[in-house]
Amino acid sequence: MESADVFLTNFRPQARTKLKIDVEDIRAVNPDIIYVRGSANGQRGPESKRGGYENSTFWGRGGSADILSAPGEYPTSQPGPGYGDVIGGLTIAGGVSAALFHRQRTGEAVTVDNSLLANGIWATGATVLAADLFGFSRMPRGDRTKMPNPLVNNYKTKDDRFLSLIMLESDRFWADLVIKIGRPELADDPRFVDSVVRAQNCQECVITLDEIFAGRTLDEWKPILFEVEGVWAPVQTASELLEDPRSSPTTTSARSPRRRGRPSTWWRHRCSSMSNRRTSPGHPTTGNTPTRSSRSWAWTWTPFSISNSKGRCSDQVSGDASQFVFPTRSAPGPRPGWRDRSRCW
Repeated sequence: MESADVFLTNFRPQARTKLKIDVEDIRAVNPDIIYVRGSANGQRGPESKRGGYENSTFWGRGGSADILSAPGEYPTSQPGPGYGDVIGGLTIAGGVSAALFHRQRTGEAVTVDNSLLANGIWATGATVLAADLFGFSRMPRGDRTKMPNPLVNNYKTKDDRFLSLIMLESDRFWADLVIKIGRPELADDPRFVDSVVRAQNCQECVITLDEIFAGRTLDEWKPILFEVEGVWAPVQTASELLEDPRSSPTTTSARSPRRRGRPSTWWRHRCSSMSNRRTSPGHPTTGNTPTRSSRSWAWTWTPFSISNSKGRCSDQVSGDASQFVFPTRSAPGPRPGWRDRSRCW
């Protein structure tokens, strides 16, 4: 504890007091430590001592469940376990980074607080703001065939899969899209020739695109749409994410090894030991750098100065980012977890 940089806990206040791991207790041992508290409802107010879980506090109380559910129906549950926890972890990681930087520059060790409810409200912030500005409690649900911009919509393929098109500048992308999907005559069709008339004839336009996209399977559309300039994406299943080329170890995450002949799953990957992590060669200091993220890590960097000239340090910052080192823990610790755990590193 004396040499740790960060102490992280999500114990509630009464438990921290009982275990003598509250801010004052930890700082008595290490006054320079960054103290981090994850909670359900924050550290202030009458509900600060109440616990919470992501599906109830982040998803339900935070508004997402209501926004995604039809009026009068049972609320939709979050997409899967860990959905709100992962967002909370990312938020805490950003807060810790800022706190470490602040300490380096000022010498002051600060306390970082984050809650499931705060993350839930932040995630639905645009809808909350719209509710305040326009006086409604639920975001209006529109008819997809009446989208003013038909190029911001979802379309079903022949095999009952879906494509998501987000081409905001429709005049820029319309001709390119219809030519490459095999309907060049639509580029000059007077009903769809520009954004104004497409909005006026939006139902007819959406129906036309529905018929086109229903003519091929998702796999048939992928190589065709790959050549399109506008933004689109396939609506993927969880298993397809494992094979997505952008989810390779060198981009976002690593797939955990198969165990005892059973296929790997996201949950096993999330809980698997860092002893099986993958590495990529060539780091100037360590030689091999982990490509799977760890729950207990620290990073080092070469300090750089901030310039008042806009963009002047972009290359230096980018270069320094590649020097981050994620070393393994020096000694094994208890199994990682969000609930009722404390961490220092």
